[in-house]
Amino acid sequence: MAEAYTVKSVTEWLAALSHAQTFDLRFIHHNRAPISAEEREALPETHWEKLFPLRDKPGHFSYRSEQFPDLTAEEVMRRIDLAAHYNCCGYQIYCRPNNYRYIFLDDVADFPDPTTAGKTVEGVWKFIRPADGRGKHLHTVQVESSPGNHQVWFDAGDAVGDEWTNKALAHYLAQRFGGDAGAVNRRQSGRLPGFRNTKPKYLQPNGTYPAAKLHTHKQRVDTTLAYMAAKDPEITKMANQMEQEATARIAHDQARQARAEERRRQIEAGVAPVGRKSTTSDPIKLSKLPSPSQEYQSAWGRQGNGCDRSAVDFGILCRMARLMDANGLGYDPDDLIDVVATHSPKAKERLPTAARHYAEVTVTNAFNHVGRG
Repeated sequence: MAEAYTVKSVTEWLAALSHAQTFDLRFIHHNRAPISAEEREALPETHWEKLFPLRDKPGHFSYRSEQFPDLTAEEVMRRIDLAAHYNCCGYQIYCRPNNYRYIFLDDVADFPDPTTAGKTVEGVWKFIRPADGRGKHLHTVQVESSPGNHQVWFDAGDAVGDEWTNKALAHYLAQRFGGDAGAVNRRQSGRLPGFRNTKPKYLQPNGTYPAAKLHTHKQRVDTTLAYMAAKDPEITKMANQMEQEATARIAHDQARQARAEERRRQIEAGVAPVGRKSTTSDPIKLSKLPSPSQEYQSAWGRQGNGCDRSAVDFGILCRMARLMDANGLGYDPDDLIDVVATHSPKAKERLPTAARHYAEVTVTNAFNHVGRG
């Protein structure tokens, strides 16, 4: 059963984000590394139903993520006890409102100076001041996701009608407040308040984990963001550029995939050689591919300016998954997993086991995306 504090926090969180017709609820375990059969036996039986066998690693298991998309507020509340059960099993509980008007800002650190932290005598949080010293923004929800670290939702009003304006505003806020630019993503979820942050680094001396605290829950539109969404040329330009880049990337991937499918049909029909042609528009024109480490790091040197490091990793790996040498041989997924776990800037932020899992998921998704999975 969920605690009364948790039920109260979630109720207030949902009420403050009432313009969202539905919510996406997710349970994700902090330990995504493979678990051996012996380690599984040592776990409580309540964990067993949440584990699934790994096809690529016989005898090993991993925690299954649970996703509940498009829930109404009432349906979220009906799953509070289930979420509490998963939270006790080490899962992180995340949720996001499905409405473009809500802009998410992650990893905003507390200011050490109490005069700028924004907490009043009554314990009501105004907001942590922007790092650049300019005017504040009125936020709708503020959750202390871990001690001294905050996640914030802003309401930019009805003027935000697409994901690209949402993403442009999120990028603007991340720059101003020193938030996580990697979380500039309309699909990014925030912690649901009242549930515990079960990351190992937050384990307290008494053996428990800190709960995510709800500091602000007030329905209000930030008029500055609403104006920027409707009339700021820089936001409009950034949104249009993001949309054009995404459209071009999708078209490029579809064209590459169509060419690959056509080549497979030609090979099967015996009208095309198995090896690569001697001439190619690809930067790699060698008879043998460079080492996966060399090629990955070289690609990051060319593309590493992207704010979304996960997207950069995915793009690089999709390209590497398509490459083959003159003999028709390409990069091995296991080799790429080792490279990403070692060299990826995104993976380096995580614990070793989590970095390994991030690499496995990203490489697998890339190979599936290009049809080599």
